[in-house]
Amino acid sequence: MKNFRLILLLLVLVTAFGSCKKNDPAPPTKTELLTAKTWKITASTVNPVVTYYTVPTPGDTTYYDVTDFFNFNTKLGYACSNDNIIKFSKSPNSFIREEGATLCTPGKSVLETGTWTFNTDETVLALTVPSYSPDNYTITKLDATSLVLTQTITQSGKVYTFVDTYTAQ
Repeated sequence: MKNFRLILLLLVLVTAFGSCKKNDPAPPTKTELLTAKTWKITASTVNPVVTYYTVPTPGDTTYYDVTDFFNFNTKLGYACSNDNIIKFSKSPNSFIREEGATLCTPGKSVLETGTWTFNTDETVLALTVPSYSPDNYTITKLDATSLVLTQTITQSGKVYTFVDTYTAQ
C-alpha cells in the first residue's frame, strides 16, 4: 500500500510538472517585421543580364550589360543610390523611400511615397505609388534582420528576375 501511494504521488508530480510549459511569446507577424525597422538596400541584381545604354552626347551611345545594379550605379557615378532606405508604416499602410546618407540630389531626400499591402497569405508585397499600378514583389525572405524582395518582369518575351536585398537598420 505504501508503494502504491508513492507511485501514485510520483505519477501526479510527473503529470503536474510535465504539463507546465512556458508561455512562449507568439512570433512576430510579417507586418510587425516589415514595419519594425528602417530597411537599407544592400544588393540589387537581375538575371539574366540586361543591356542598358546611355547617350552622354548625341551620337555617342554607350552600352552596359548589367547583372549587379550596385556596380552599374557606381560605374555611372550614382553610387549615392547604393545606400537608399525604405520605411514601412502600419497605420495606415504607407511607405517612404528616401536617399541614404549620401544624397544624389542635394536638398531632395524623399524619392517616393506610397502605400503597401500583402496578398492573402502574405507572400507578395504590393507597393503602390500614386498614379501608378502596384509593383508586386515576392517576399523571398523577411526576418528581424533581412528583407529580400523578388520581382519577375517579362519584356519582349524574355523573363527577368530582379532581386533586392535590404538589411534592417
